[in-house]
Order: sequence, then C-alpha cells, then structure tokens
Amino acid sequence: MIKENYDMNETKKERENAYIKVTYSRKITVLDCLDIFMIRKENRITKFYTIRGIFMEYKPLIELEMLLPKYFIRCNASTIINKKYIKCYNHTELVMENGGILRIGRSFKARVLSSIEEDNKKKW
Repeated sequence: MIKENYDMNETKKERENAYIKVTYSRKITVLDCLDIFMIRKENRITKFYTIRGIFMEYKPLIELEMLLPKYFIRCNASTIINKKYIKCYNHTELVMENGGILRIGRSFKARVLSSIEEDNKKKW
C-alpha cells in the first residue's frame, strides 16, 4: 500500500514502513523509506540517496522531516539521515554504511546523539 497523504495525527511509529513520493521533471517516483539512507539539500534541489540511486525533488527539508518515519533524523542544516545506515559515530560526525562521513551540526548535536543512544539501548 502506498501512503501519499499522511494524517498529521498519525505518529511516526505508525509510519514504520512508509513510502514517499518524489516528483522531479514531471516524473513521479515512489521510494520506500527503508531504501533511503540520506537526504541532502544541495542548492535548491533536495537529493534522495537510496540503494536504487539518487532521486531529486524541489522540497524543503522541514517538510520532509514531518513526512519521514522515526528512524530518520536531521544531523545538520542540509542533511537528514536514516539511522539504520549509521556504521559508527562520535560527538562530531557520523560514518555511514557506504563510507560517507557526515558532520553533526552544533544545533543538532544533542538531539542526534540522544536519539542514537536511545536506539542503541532498545537494541540491547
């Protein structure tokens, strides 16, 4: 089932297996959120980095944060990451499964680290 319009009262937990619709150059692509490992704003274009490739759209990150499931978190002003693809981290940066290194922004640090620690506690 493809979820296109999300109810604002629906919790992020209920959207665990969510899909997101990406529109660019009159082409609509439906992405499984589990396949997305990073979303990055570059100039005016938002790029979705997935296991199927890179997809683009003109949409602000703040809008996407509201649509994405709980396993996504914003780590700096221009990047949202899927916590399931974090290989390791420290207090200033995240290393992703694909080898990419992302800086944690100062204003996002507390939220990012506490969210990752909370997930790690649930795993153990």
